[in-house]
Amino acid sequence: MNNQLDHAIRSVTADIVAVTPPREAGPVHKVTKQSSHSSRRWIAAAAGLLLFAGVAGLLAIGNRDSTSEPASVPTLEPDEADPVPTLERDEPDTVEINRGLGAELEIDPDEWVVPSDLSKTGQLQYAAIEPGPGVRTVHYGPIGEPATLDITIDTFSTDSNGTPVDVNGIEWKETDEPGFWNAERRIGDADIRVSSGKLDVEQGRQILSGLTVIASEELQSEPMDSNVLLDDQTSPVATYTTDDQTFTMRAAQQNGYYCTFTNDGTGGGGGGCGQLFDPATSWASPGIAGIGHEDNTNVVTVEASGIVATDVATIEIDFINDTTVTVTPTDLIGTFPVRFWIAGATIDLEPGQDPTRINSGFVQVRGLDDDANVLYTQNAASGTANR
Repeated sequence: MNNQLDHAIRSVTADIVAVTPPREAGPVHKVTKQSSHSSRRWIAAAAGLLLFAGVAGLLAIGNRDSTSEPASVPTLEPDEADPVPTLERDEPDTVEINRGLGAELEIDPDEWVVPSDLSKTGQLQYAAIEPGPGVRTVHYGPIGEPATLDITIDTFSTDSNGTPVDVNGIEWKETDEPGFWNAERRIGDADIRVSSGKLDVEQGRQILSGLTVIASEELQSEPMDSNVLLDDQTSPVATYTTDDQTFTMRAAQQNGYYCTFTNDGTGGGGGGCGQLFDPATSWASPGIAGIGHEDNTNVVTVEASGIVATDVATIEIDFINDTTVTVTPTDLIGTFPVRFWIAGATIDLEPGQDPTRINSGFVQVRGLDDDANVLYTQNAASGTANR
């Protein structure tokens, strides 16, 4: 069951990010970028399909309305800022074998493990380089559906507790549970993890026997690089300004799957990859939010961000304790078919209010059009707002 939870955490929408572990683990890729000088303790929680991610320090507005326009961000030249492009490549039915995944001693940092026969898995949905050294994942399946197959090279993972099985003379450790199959093996300092919620044992082992190792440029689409999105020199898609801080949001997308990361300007922030959003069928993604509390204080800080269709002109966010923030969604680099928003507040706690028992600090989000008509409403437990 732990392997099944790990598969779920790593293979769908966006990351829950916090110093304090979430009460519920969502199906996400995890990353944290916490300021070393911050003593704020972040509390993360998940409700339904809404994902929450903590960042440090937000707008001090108490119990009053606040309206914010996007911060003025200087235009960066290509040699200063390098937004992740969307690269279209041909989608073949097979991958030319660079070399089969046999008794490898190591896999180079720019290499990926992929299936050689895509007829069993579907096309590459997206490839993501996760924060930190050497962790990368490919996801295969029909676009717009849960992945058929995930393959991760993980330099942080410990050895699997699965059952040893022999596949073409190579030992894998296999886990087979209802609705979940997983196989792992160690190569050098990396754990190769192959998992699926759709394939049975026989189909999974066929995939294992045909795995191949290829270089990054041989992938059908360019990987989304989380490390680039965590780089302050990469152009943001949305910003939010308080009296002393500017929060930024950076993004990349492949085939409608998005990576988004936020930064509070002091080294705090987070995000993740894999959120699927189609503006033709949806008004808004579930969104990401977080709440933090600094010890020996009577306030909490809350932050929220999300992706919306271009029809949405204004976002109103109701946080706890009658605090409302209004922002304008943007795409500051002008390369996406959607808009992004980020907002936050610092809120006084009410007498007897326990910050560790506050779910997300998030009550409701409303999307309005140019005429102030409400296009959609999302409560804390809502998922994607469909049209």
